[in-house]
Amino acid sequence: MKKILASLLVLALCAPAMADVAITAVANGSAVEISIAVSGGAVVRGLALTLDAGAGMTVDPSSASAVNADFNAYIDYYQANGVTELPGGSAHPLATVGAPGPLTGAVEDAVLCLGVLDQTGAQKGYGSDGDASGPLATIAYTGSGDVCLSEDMFRGGIVGDNLGTVSVQVECVTVGAAECKGDGNGDGAINGADVPGLIATFNLILGQPGYDGVYDFNGDDAVNGADIPGFIAVFNTLCP
Repeated sequence: MKKILASLLVLALCAPAMADVAITAVANGSAVEISIAVSGGAVVRGLALTLDAGAGMTVDPSSASAVNADFNAYIDYYQANGVTELPGGSAHPLATVGAPGPLTGAVEDAVLCLGVLDQTGAQKGYGSDGDASGPLATIAYTGSGDVCLSEDMFRGGIVGDNLGTVSVQVECVTVGAAECKGDGNGDGAINGADVPGLIATFNLILGQPGYDGVYDFNGDDAVNGADIPGFIAVFNTLCP
């Protein structure tokens, strides 16, 4: 039995690390902030993400939307379809869900199409230099309500090399509504039920999987000891 256990332990220690890709989203006022993290040798070369917004909400073309500088538009798709650039002239396209053409106006549901190219036009890949994480894109909306994130399989979803577990946060995030700091479970109160959420996101920063900005009381895009006083101050209170 000891030999068997020892053999299993050796196999576990020698097994290659699982390659992971995590796409997460948090609300920031009227915008959705999307982040990416790759690890274990995963390399993302292209991705298409659907943003499914609630009734009455539309992508806000008047608000600048930031995109990770490591990502470039799909050049062939951009040239062939004249895809609408994100506001601010960042040349990263937003398109209409379920259709081959561009986003021609304010729509509820849009898809973000990004690829990773080097300066010669060759696909380099996000994560090709090792584990990486950070903001992916920020999309602003008019109105308020829920926005859900998922892979857009119409355009291929997430593609790359050594993609093991690909995780896309599919829970809806609420934008356009006043955020209630400390209310991690969204029940309108800050109490003991929110402590597990604080623990889960503790010592994480914006862009890392599991980060929840509702616990970032001092606005430094990190949840750590500096946010504990703020949480204590609102503990056992109701959201405004």
